[in-house]
This record gives sequence, C-alpha cells and structure tokens, in this order.
Amino acid sequence: MFDFSTLSSSLNNYIIDGENETNRDVVISPYIDANLLDEYHGSLAIGPTISNVEIRYRPFIEKSNPAFEKLIAHELTHALMVYKEGFHIACASPDVSEYSVQTATEVIDLVDDVIVDVRIHQLGFYPSQLDHLGSYIRNLEIFNIAQSRDQINPFEDDPVRAEIKFVSDYIYAWALPRYVNLTTEQATVFEAFAKRFPQIMKKEFAKAKVIKKSFKVNDIFSVPGRTQVILDAMEMWPIEDGIYLSALSDA
Repeated sequence: MFDFSTLSSSLNNYIIDGENETNRDVVISPYIDANLLDEYHGSLAIGPTISNVEIRYRPFIEKSNPAFEKLIAHELTHALMVYKEGFHIACASPDVSEYSVQTATEVIDLVDDVIVDVRIHQLGFYPSQLDHLGSYIRNLEIFNIAQSRDQINPFEDDPVRAEIKFVSDYIYAWALPRYVNLTTEQATVFEAFAKRFPQIMKKEFAKAKVIKKSFKVNDIFSVPGRTQVILDAMEMWPIEDGIYLSALSDA
C-alpha cells in the first residue's frame, strides 16, 4: 500500500482534486519488472474496464526526489485529460497488431507529453523532460560532431521507433520554450538542439516539420485541436487503419 503521507501537501491536494474530478481513486504502485535504466519512467493504465487511476513508477527513484512527485503529477494530468476533459484515447479493432498499437501510443505520447508538461508546470511542478536535459546535451554533442545521419546511432533496433523518438525529442525541444519560461541554460540547450536537428537529421525533420505546423495551427490544449495534431502525426508512420481515436465513453 502506497504511503501518501510521504508526498508534499501540494501533490496530495492535486491527487484529492484528481480523485474528485475523475470519480476514481488514485492508486500508486511500483513496477515489478523494473530496471535501472528506467529510473524516471512512469505509466498510466487507462481503459473502459479500469475503475481507478492506476499510476506505476520504477522503485529505484527515491520518494524524496522532486522528480518522483513530478512523475506522479505528470501521469495524473494524463488521467484528468481523459477522464475529466474527454481527450480521446487510442482504440484498436481486434485484428490490429500489438506493434501497431504500441507505435500509435508512442505517437500520441509525442503530442501529449508537451501538453502535460506545460500543465504541470502551471501547477508548480517542473516539466518531466527536464529530467532528461543531460540526454539533450549529449545528443547535441553527437549531432555537432557527426557529418551525416549515418553517423548517428539511434540506440533503438526498430527504425520506426527510433524515428519517432528522434522526432519526439525535436518537437519537445521546439515546443516547450514556446509555452514555459525556462532557465537560460535549459532554453539554450533546447534552442541549440532544435537548430542543429534539421541540419543532420533531414529525414526525421521532414516529418517533424509537418507535426510542428500542426502544433502551430491547432489549439493543442483543446480536445479537437489536440486530436487533429495526433491525427496529423499518425500519418507520418505506418499505423494500421484499425487504430482510431475515441473518447473513453465511446470506446
């Protein structure tokens, strides 16, 4: 049983508000199959048959680490978007492959993580991707040394997943400074990353450019705007026709 008394009053209040607004209990528990590489990773289980807001975390992260509270706030905000505001989730017909479902999920996260990080920042929690600022710095160093895309190691065997990850990193680096006041160091890193990315990652940038345009012309904080951005993003990768977006009440 998770000890909520270990959390700050601001996060506990947010959880209480979340339970009231979703009519669901918030359940927090560790992954059983966790590994050290996923220290800051969390996840949220959502579906028509799930009665609670189920948040999971990697047990290696200390509860006193501010990143832990951010992780909980991040996942809870995802839940509020779906249960309270009616943001659409990915649904699939029975014949759709698990690979396609997972690919669609990663594309949706590409969009939603920007929205969620902006919202939790407004609540006083720092954006989740700032935990990975070091990765942006290291990738930028690699980009600056590389002469071509062929010299970039994707650290992902699947080319589609690798491409989505690269595009997601770019969209975040471009988008977050548009909505959040960052420190000079953070803003400098993201700006440099977003500037170098199109020069070395030309194939990935062609797709990122389409998604960026959709961000600009749609209100990503509204249900229809966010849905349109996701639909535009899903066009960039091979996702089966049996994947569709729907409000949870219609799923």
